[in-house]
Amino acid sequence: MNKKGLVADVSARTGVPPVVVAEVVDAVFSTIARSVVAGEKVVLAGFGTFLRQSRARRTGRDINAGKPVTVPATNVPAFRAGKPFREAVRRRRRRAPAKAR
Repeated sequence: MNKKGLVADVSARTGVPPVVVAEVVDAVFSTIARSVVAGEKVVLAGFGTFLRQSRARRTGRDINAGKPVTVPATNVPAFRAGKPFREAVRRRRRRAPAKAR
């Protein structure tokens, strides 16, 4: 599902016009991004936590030259799924496809 599908699904479930839902979705994403950039955790109970994680400086390898290179320390966005969300995904395992005869 992409953003357009998300907006359409929420609009159908709530009866709110898609234009309004799209504005709300944009505002939610923007707020989450600004908070994480500022170093704050965004906790959505039952869903998960968005946060900023630090990656230490490390030594990598230039695959073309075969030489070691230093990769600088950086911050990256991260998401940790909440327990109810993880368990819902685990319970929803798909069956293996039937064998062709």
